[in-house]
Amino acid sequence: MALFGLTAVMFLNCASNANLKAPSFLTPDKVVILFNEVYGTGRLDEIGPYTTERFRQDRPIAVWVLQVWQELQKLEFEKHEFTIVDSEIDTENEVATVVARSTIETQAGITRQQEVFILVFERGKWKIDELFVTEEELQPQERSL
Repeated sequence: MALFGLTAVMFLNCASNANLKAPSFLTPDKVVILFNEVYGTGRLDEIGPYTTERFRQDRPIAVWVLQVWQELQKLEFEKHEFTIVDSEIDTENEVATVVARSTIETQAGITRQQEVFILVFERGKWKIDELFVTEEELQPQERSL
């Protein structure tokens, strides 16, 4: 029994030490950059704490990660380019807007799009609350049969 207790304490200490690697405060731009870095990768869970329940459609982070991962795999999602073109913080209302341009590829082809991220300051963190994709320009992919 004592060995189990010691193992549990060591596990909890390691788990809490892992959180020390993650910055405790990310600016809205850095949250969006992290989203871009991990979206569509095996690191998708890293953005979970920086999303609101609304953004995840009230799903727990683990469920959201699994379902998004499965959807992206079906689409054969790949990202190519990403640039933040504008950002604005409304400190009085604790809301930020980050606008980015990106190029992604799916089964349908290559898409150049503008992404508008709305972030809210919640529980001491900037979190993605909404994402709007605008100005989509799809270049269909030619596939041979």
